[in-house]
Amino acid sequence: MSKDPVVNIRNVYGNEKDGKIYAVEYENGYPAYEFVDGKALLSKRLKGLLQALP
Repeated sequence: MSKDPVVNIRNVYGNEKDGKIYAVEYENGYPAYEFVDGKALLSKRLKGLLQALP
């Protein structure tokens, strides 16, 4: 599982249909994301949303 040496996990993103986790969010002054399955459709969608935001 994902771990950050400074902060705890802030949010876990999972697929509601199959229950698989695809991303983990940390926040140490700004949000940082670790993608468990970078090829999953929902991972790609979240990455797209994050890139669209300033």
